[in-house]
Amino acid sequence: MDNQYTPSMTEAYMPEDGGWSTFKGTPVLLLSFPKFDQLVQIDNRGYSYVWLYDEEMKGHVFCFKLNSGEERALLFKNDHAGKLLLEQEAQALFHIALTSTMLEEIDDDTPLLWLPNIEFTPRPTP
Repeated sequence: MDNQYTPSMTEAYMPEDGGWSTFKGTPVLLLSFPKFDQLVQIDNRGYSYVWLYDEEMKGHVFCFKLNSGEERALLFKNDHAGKLLLEQEAQALFHIALTSTMLEEIDDDTPLLWLPNIEFTPRPTP
């Protein structure tokens, strides 16, 4: 990952649903974003990311930019999806998988945008 990444996003998206799973022994944070139909179709060939904290929204923001140029910001509000970041799985290296499908409808043919090898590095909260 490129530690020099500076996001240019002006809006962040909140997941509709989320939960932890595993893939080959590594935790995977599976997140559903129904508006990401086209994004999850991209064949990811690499990306950069950074974690930020938004005091106004009271949550962590995961900003990423794919090598294709697509950029998104995901909001993990403290009282919603942010609770997933407090779980043990977020304390070690993990992957994020994004889908536009509701989690209960996922099957082997569901498109996923795979963001591997993420380290949650939270900014201090006030």
